[in-house]
Amino acid sequence: MASIDPVELAEKIISLLDSASYATTYKWATLDAIVHVLTENVQPDGQLPQSISAKTVGTKVLESYWRQSVPFAATKDAQHRFLKQSTGKGDIPSKIAQFRLKHHLTAANDSLSSARRNFAADFAALEEHTQDTVIGMPLPKLQRFGDGAELRFLYEYSWEDEVSAGKIHRADFDDSIRFQPGVAEGLIKIQGLIRPYIENLWIQWVADRNPDVTDAAKLHNFLFGVDRKSLAKVKRHLVVLQERKCFYCDTPLIANIEVDHFLPFSKHTDDTLDNLVASCKECNRSKSDSYASVDHLKKWWTRFEEGTETFAALHKISEAISHLRDPLATASKARAVYLNKSEGALLWRTVGEMVPLHTAEVEAALLANH
Repeated sequence: MASIDPVELAEKIISLLDSASYATTYKWATLDAIVHVLTENVQPDGQLPQSISAKTVGTKVLESYWRQSVPFAATKDAQHRFLKQSTGKGDIPSKIAQFRLKHHLTAANDSLSSARRNFAADFAALEEHTQDTVIGMPLPKLQRFGDGAELRFLYEYSWEDEVSAGKIHRADFDDSIRFQPGVAEGLIKIQGLIRPYIENLWIQWVADRNPDVTDAAKLHNFLFGVDRKSLAKVKRHLVVLQERKCFYCDTPLIANIEVDHFLPFSKHTDDTLDNLVASCKECNRSKSDSYASVDHLKKWWTRFEEGTETFAALHKISEAISHLRDPLATASKARAVYLNKSEGALLWRTVGEMVPLHTAEVEAALLANH
């Protein structure tokens, strides 16, 4: 099979999403999870994986739904109000909500990592249920167009629809998702376009099934936004780490200090510590959801060098405030993005200035030690 062109891939994905029928938000969550797993498993030499584990995709779906499975509001009688994400009952978000209620983890900043650590047995059962559901339902159904015809243009897999949990957990079960030629590379290139499209479909579907929710901006922030309260705890530590200077322009950080996602949150939903920098308001607002220039990338990349003072300091901050860091995954995302951008793509350098990307400079910055 010939390698698919990224533009053709994007057109097929949009056509697929527009033609499909939805009883839940699973298909959007699963496609988004596939892209995230792909970007988090780029090799140090820049090579993209050509297959990934369906169970890993299931775990990533659980992570995506985790922040959405908290009360959206409280009713007059003080009962928790959760958003509907399914036309039926017993869906993944509902299971996660039940878990969070049982263990008193209903605050938005109650982390998944602490739940995994403190309630290991129950969490393992929840994770297994999510993996079983994703493997049995959205993964084999995701590539079906409106008329029910399946076109495996994204990936191949070896199991049948709605495969039983018993088969999934047999030792000989192959849960590999094997990408078609060019798909892994294409998904990396078009993720910035596809993700907002997925979000818009997702938001509209949830809004239609929760008609009392009229504030679209509030709904978007609830489903996909940044937890500003959580980032507030990080801010002062980042300021100290950066010697009270803006990460981008080096001006003193005195007032109007903000936390920026080096890899834009709107494109990667990465709130882990290594992806956060302290910035002045002007730089943060100007950069917005752009990717930073290579000179900023080089400076940021020192965070991932084990044995350095910065690496050790970030580890201490992570432990002190219980804020997750995952340097391998964040570094992988950076490689996925920067190494797959086209020569000349515009990157943000400073307020009012965009500069072209040069592939050789990116490779020198990210692949120097390999």
